[in-house]
Amino acid sequence: MICEYAICITGNHDILVLSPEIIGTLLEKIRCSDMKELIIPADELLPQGYAEYLERVMQINDIGKNIGRQDVYDLTAKQIGMLKVKQQKCFDKAKAETTENAAQFNLETNEKFFLLTKQSDSRFICDYEDGEKIVVSLKYL
Repeated sequence: MICEYAICITGNHDILVLSPEIIGTLLEKIRCSDMKELIIPADELLPQGYAEYLERVMQINDIGKNIGRQDVYDLTAKQIGMLKVKQQKCFDKAKAETTENAAQFNLETNEKFFLLTKQSDSRFICDYEDGEKIVVSLKYL
């Protein structure tokens, strides 16, 4: 029996950066992890070229502000931190950090969400405010 869960991005957003594909990759990383704490390199979570695209979009929308790549990562982490299932936050911590070598997301799932992702029969649906629902596909089931 498949257990279906709606995963929602809460709050107001000028730009919604989390696609069902990004959420699917995030869920895969959690499912494959033995711990609630994860460090995910930015290039493993964001599709190739997507960070550059978002940076340009943010620069156009925020004329006069100095928008950089870290702003893209910070916005992505903020939206990850706003994910909810059944009105409960999915993450206790969601932060973007850039070291001298690379950018990464430091995440900590809450206990309930971690256990939901571990269930082999769980399926997630992105539930958007406009009523659109998209099944999140996981590569490794």
